[in-house]
Amino acid sequence: MADTSNAIADVVVVGSGFAGLSAAISASQAGASVIVLEKENSLGGNSVVSGGTVTVVGSPIQAREGIQDSFSLLKSDMCQAGQQRNNPRLVQQVIEQSYPTFEWLTNELGVKFKDRVDQYGGHSVPRNHTPEDVSGAAMITALLTKAKQLGVEIRTQTRLSKLLVNSQRDTHPILTGVEVQTTKPSAPIQQINVNQGVVLATGGFSGDTGFRQQYAPHLPPNLDHTNVPNTSAEALVEAIRIGAQCLDLDQIQLAPWVSPDETGYGIAPLFASYTVLAYGLAVDPATGKRFINELADRKRWTDKLLELVILVLVLRILRECKILALRSNLI
Repeated sequence: MADTSNAIADVVVVGSGFAGLSAAISASQAGASVIVLEKENSLGGNSVVSGGTVTVVGSPIQAREGIQDSFSLLKSDMCQAGQQRNNPRLVQQVIEQSYPTFEWLTNELGVKFKDRVDQYGGHSVPRNHTPEDVSGAAMITALLTKAKQLGVEIRTQTRLSKLLVNSQRDTHPILTGVEVQTTKPSAPIQQINVNQGVVLATGGFSGDTGFRQQYAPHLPPNLDHTNVPNTSAEALVEAIRIGAQCLDLDQIQLAPWVSPDETGYGIAPLFASYTVLAYGLAVDPATGKRFINELADRKRWTDKLLELVILVLVLRILRECKILALRSNLI
C-alpha cells in the first residue's frame, strides 16, 4: 500500500551518477524543484569507480602541445568505434559540447584535471583529459556540492518501483509520478508526484543477468562485470512497460583490460587502460608477437582477445584428443 504522505517535485531524477547529477543541476538552474533517487546507500553509482576521463576537442592543453584535432576527426573516430550505428545528432552534440563541458567542470565546479592530455584506445590523437586522482569520485563530489547548493533533494536507499501514468495521448503515456520504496525492511511505498518529467539515469544493467540474457544471449551468463554491485535493470523494465522503445540493448561494450584475479574495477584495469594500452605492447604469450594495435577501440580489442581465447580452447581440445588417441593405441 502506498504511503498517503505524497511528495511532489517538478523533476525526479533516478540515479546519482554523472548523468543524473548533471541533469539535476541543469533542471534546478532552470528553476525546477528536483528530487534525486539513489537506491544504494552511497552516491555516484558506476561514475565513482570510473576513470572520469573527459574527451575534449579544442582544449588549451591540446593547443599548448600543438595537437591538431577537429570535430570531424572525433566524429570519424566515434563512428568507427560504433561501427556506424551511432545516432548522428547525438554524436554531434557530444562533440560540440565537449569543450564547454570541460570548461563547466573546471571553472564552475572546480574539478582538477592532470596537466596533460592522453591518447586512449579508439582515438586518432591525444584528447583525453583525466582527473588528478584518476577517478570519477572527485567529479561526483563536485557535482553533489553544486546540487546541494542549489537545493536539490537527494534521497539514498530509495528504489524506483513504478512509473505512474495518468493517461495516454496519441499512444504516448503521460508520466504523473513515481512510486518509490526505501530499502529498509517493511518500508511503505511512497508516491512522488511529478509536474514536468522523470529522468532515468540509472547506468548499465550488467549485474542483472536475467535481463542481460534476454537481450544479449550471445554473452555467457557467468560473464562478470566491472560495474558496482546491484547494477540492475528495474528502471529500464518500467520504462519498457509503459511503452518506451529501447535501442541496441544487445550492443554491450566489454572491457578488454580487466583481470580474472580481481573483481570489479581494480588495479589491473587501471594499470592496463592508463599505462599498458596507451604506452606499452600487447603480446600474445603463445607466439611472443604483438597481436593488435594497442590504440584500437574496445570493440576491436575485445574481438581480438576472444579470437585468442577461442584459439587456445581449440588447441587445448586438439591436444586432449591427441592424448586420448595415443592412449587408445596403447590399449
